[in-house]
This record gives sequence, structure tokens and C-alpha cells, in this order.
Amino acid sequence: MPYTFIVLATCLVLSSGCSVSAIRNAQATIGEIVKFMHASAMRTVMLTKAIGESAVQTKQKRLVSPSETRWVERHKAICCFVELFEPVVRFLTSCQDLTRESASKAHHLLLAISQLSFVISIVVMHVRSGINHKVTTDVVGALKNC
Repeated sequence: MPYTFIVLATCLVLSSGCSVSAIRNAQATIGEIVKFMHASAMRTVMLTKAIGESAVQTKQKRLVSPSETRWVERHKAICCFVELFEPVVRFLTSCQDLTRESASKAHHLLLAISQLSFVISIVVMHVRSGINHKVTTDVVGALKNC
């Protein structure tokens, strides 16, 4: 089916922003935060507590690691991170009171996500992945109606 090629080409074009180093660095930072949080049951509970204490109204209770190859999962992970940004900042701040190793890692991650280039990158990724998701959904919907 020739339309399948159009969908694939559209996805590749819209996801080509991953070659920009700031975007790649932001994705890696999000992955490191997720890995840091999942490495300890206590830190997972701390994030859940930070989410519960925040003013953010969300059903999300945990972070998801962005996939390198699956753009739909990457889209969900970026949306989740953007939605939980304030609780993540609170979580990393509270982790600075833990062991020296955890405090150091939390401090470096907090510094990384406090940079303007990181914030701009996650906004760009969020918007770009939303467009990618919408275009693909529209094309697939149109194909089903053919």
C-alpha cells in the first residue's frame, strides 16, 4: 500500500529533529532521571509523594523512559515528563538530602533540567511529537476510510 510509505516518511521527517544535540541531550537527561528514580524503591515513593503534593492535576504517577526507536512511546514519555516537570524538580530537590552518591546525582540532574536549553528542548520535543502523532493518526484514519 503506497500510503504506508507516506506515513513512514512523514514520521521520519518529523522525528529527524533528534539529530540536534540539544534534543538528544534532553532525551538522555530524561532517561537518566527515569533510571535514577527506578533504581531505588525509596526514590520511586519520593516521586509519587512529590506528585501527590503538587498542584498538578494528573493521573500520571510515574515517569516513563523515552524510547530510542518507538516514537509513540517517546511521545508518551515526553508528555508525561512535561506534565510532571514541577513534581520532578521537587523530587530531585528532596533527593539532595539522601546519601552522598544520590545527592550528587540528584544535584547534577536538577542542574541539567534547570538549564534554559533543556526547557526549550522539551517544549520543542513535546510540540514536535504531538504534531507527529496527529499527522500519523490522521493519515491512518484516512487510510481506514479508503
